[in-house]
Amino acid sequence: MEEPKGRLRMSSGYLDETFGLHGGVRLSISGAKAGANAVTPSGHIVIGADVRNVAATPEFLLLVCLDQDGKLNDSFGRGGVSTLPPGLGHGLCSLAIKRDGTIMVCRNVTSNPDSVVLIDPGGRTFRTVHLPTAALSGIVSYQAISLTKLAITARGALVVGGAAIRSDASEDFVLAQFLEDGTLDSTFGNRGVTTIPFAGRSFMLSALLPCPDGSVLAVGTVEGDQWALAVTLRFDVSGRLDEQFGEHGLATSAYDASLGYALAAGLFKSGSILIAGYQRANAERHPAYASFTKDGVLMPHIRYRDRSSNELPLLTGFFSAVAIDNEGNAIVAGPFKRSPRSGIGIAKLDKIGDPDYSFGTDGTSITFLASDATTTSLAIDERNRILVSASTEDHDGPIVLRLQNLSSPTVRRQTRNRRNPEELRAEQDILLAKIQHEHNVAMRITGSI
Repeated sequence: MEEPKGRLRMSSGYLDETFGLHGGVRLSISGAKAGANAVTPSGHIVIGADVRNVAATPEFLLLVCLDQDGKLNDSFGRGGVSTLPPGLGHGLCSLAIKRDGTIMVCRNVTSNPDSVVLIDPGGRTFRTVHLPTAALSGIVSYQAISLTKLAITARGALVVGGAAIRSDASEDFVLAQFLEDGTLDSTFGNRGVTTIPFAGRSFMLSALLPCPDGSVLAVGTVEGDQWALAVTLRFDVSGRLDEQFGEHGLATSAYDASLGYALAAGLFKSGSILIAGYQRANAERHPAYASFTKDGVLMPHIRYRDRSSNELPLLTGFFSAVAIDNEGNAIVAGPFKRSPRSGIGIAKLDKIGDPDYSFGTDGTSITFLASDATTTSLAIDERNRILVSASTEDHDGPIVLRLQNLSSPTVRRQTRNRRNPEELRAEQDILLAKIQHEHNVAMRITGSI
């Protein structure tokens, strides 16, 4: 990969040209689909990826480590790549990094209790954490466990969440906490495990958010026959639902529809919670987000932004990822589409949930123009830059982008909304055409593996 040349664009929401080639890296790993990403204490970027065969069946999982300039970190694994040994499988769902640099990966492998893999900071040694169904023995008989998300609490404990599957195929939410030696923490829940039934409905977990006081937020969706609710639960340090949060430990929102889905979430420094996903109406999906106070009270002033109100005008369908930057602003990602162009859109929301119009073009950054590109993860580095992991449907290798994210001046929304809509559209079309030209060159990026 060559160093970029020419003038650097230091505008918030634009690609950071000091990273990779013109702000992006595409690793040519045939069949690889990017999963979660995270930043190590030393500032390196770790990306997890599932590698699939010609039948699109996941075969194995690998981790890629990049230096801050986007080059492969030769000190990690073999030339910057670490492949999980045979038997540890695939199905990457979540990734977190401890303060000592240990990488933790959660894999959605229902038949295998070794769903959590711990990798040393150098990407060379591996060990697993066990959560067998026997750990859930009691009144209810569970047939299998499917773990999908993990997080590290403020006290340094590992919490893992997912589904406990009953004999009738219904699913309960399960949350487990482990000690440093990989054993279940007997002070948490019932011998290390907490389960929450949803009256025969399934709870689809989207995020685990550790809180500064040691409690944990679980965000997901409960779906019924004709309804769906975005649900947030808070568990205290003992693994019990926090009765002071929402309604007996649970807060819900369907945004402004009967079908509301949570796909991602972030926790502000104030303790308030942003959930993002989509609402379904008339067989169409529309991006939606909502916010709760730290006590689980819905904040109605950012309940939902309708596209007709010119809020986040280019993002369509759904929000797939959320991150909170170092200044306490929210970064959300989702697809955008304006015929004939489509790709990845990134938006920045201020501390009260309003779009930050100093970011990109009127609050939206447009990156990687590809009709089938999907953002899988967002992360923020120590310099407050935005790291985007993405994939395309052909699984032609993970895509990693880095965007500038500068401190935002105060921009009043009322003033910006007075601009002529045709003027805004013309400005955005000019930007789209310029980005299309740049990306025809910049996204032919390959890293040999």
